[in-house]
Amino acid sequence: MTKEINGICKTIVREIKDYYRQVENDVRQQTDEYLTTVKQQLETYETKVQSDYTEMTRFIDDKSNKITAEVKALTSTQVKTLEAEKDKQEMDKISMQSIRDFAQQLTDTGSDAEVMTHSKTLQTRIEEVQSLEPVFDTKITDITFTPGQTNMDVVLEFPKIPELKLSIKTKFIIAKTYRGPLDACFGSLKQERAYCPELICFQKKTRLDRQEWNICFSVKGTLWDIQCTDDGCILVVHGGKFCGDTVSVFSSTGQCKREISIEGGVRCITKVSNKKFVVTGKDKCCRLYSLSGQAIRCFGQGDMSDPRGVTSGRTECEVHVCDSSAQCICVYDMKYSQLVNRYPIPMCSKGLLCCAYHHGINAIIVSNFSAHCVYAVTPQGDVMFQYGVRGKSGSEDGQLSYPGGVCVDKFGNIFIADYSNNRVVILDSDGGFLCNILTMSDGIWRPVSVDVTNNGELVVGTGPGKIHTYKYIDYK
Repeated sequence: MTKEINGICKTIVREIKDYYRQVENDVRQQTDEYLTTVKQQLETYETKVQSDYTEMTRFIDDKSNKITAEVKALTSTQVKTLEAEKDKQEMDKISMQSIRDFAQQLTDTGSDAEVMTHSKTLQTRIEEVQSLEPVFDTKITDITFTPGQTNMDVVLEFPKIPELKLSIKTKFIIAKTYRGPLDACFGSLKQERAYCPELICFQKKTRLDRQEWNICFSVKGTLWDIQCTDDGCILVVHGGKFCGDTVSVFSSTGQCKREISIEGGVRCITKVSNKKFVVTGKDKCCRLYSLSGQAIRCFGQGDMSDPRGVTSGRTECEVHVCDSSAQCICVYDMKYSQLVNRYPIPMCSKGLLCCAYHHGINAIIVSNFSAHCVYAVTPQGDVMFQYGVRGKSGSEDGQLSYPGGVCVDKFGNIFIADYSNNRVVILDSDGGFLCNILTMSDGIWRPVSVDVTNNGELVVGTGPGKIHTYKYIDYK
């Protein structure tokens, strides 16, 4: 399954990269087209402004020339009038001078009779000349220009640049999303996180209205833990008074293939492949065995003081072990059997701890027997959710009473062996209650451990040493 998931992940990554390149090319092309359009609009605007500027310059020059011509014409008329008046004034001046000269001559040389004869005429002429006033055109001509709206006022309104609107094509990545197997009875499970198993195209499944009891078989002594392999085998830890001393390998039909004696006692078990498994021992270490019964290596000596629950991690080379006394989880690299990480679980009480890895939320599901709680803990030690009331047992929804083993199916559903309540509880991947899938009416008494098979069976190990298998989902 891991290889298939890795292959599908690589395919999805490749498709995402191809889609990213396609989006990048589309954005670049649309951006270039947008910039070209804006450039053309600005060039058109610039051409129009230049044309209007030329037209306005011509218009202003015409107006200026017309006003200048009108001013010159008016000025020329006034100049001619003033020149004519000047000539008239000169003539009047000459006339006055002539009268003065004649009067002076008459006074000097004329007789009294001549003086008397011409004096009245001279007096009249002098009065006429003195009464003449210069004729000036005193009217003031105002030359004004009243500004108004011109074509330039409209043209100078800057054009509105269109907004950039990108059209990104949507592409569907080849990865189906699947809901949990309990949809038919309890509605859709929450799918807020992307689960790695969802990348696999699973078979069509149907939640059975009632779990079908398949087989039931027994083991010698007390049952401590169970684990199912991908090829259908069931590993059972049993025997001993305070911990198990034997791992028996059963077929899917309940036939015992072999019994493996474990040195140092066994508390919990997990498979690391179809051919190997790891057990935690009472002697404060872990052991790696093959299904044929060969002891491969012992590891963890000195790292842990009370190893309990154990589960494989994100890969087959990663194993997580709950250290009850130290209240932490130790992570081992199985390639070298070396401790690579340790993160705290201070919320857990000392005593029996069981665990299972949840690939969908990348967290360890830890069952705390004496605290009546189940936690989802991240590799950083953060608690994602808690189910059950710490330190208080109960049988209502949201309560547990001495929970034992836990497991996670490939749809992200979490199964809990609720020991004292004689039932198996199912939670969704967010820790929400779904149902009590098995109870005493289904023949369950003191469930200790649970696991699921690849063909839709729930395997339950009970304290009296019995293993029950139930068909809870049907693949078609």
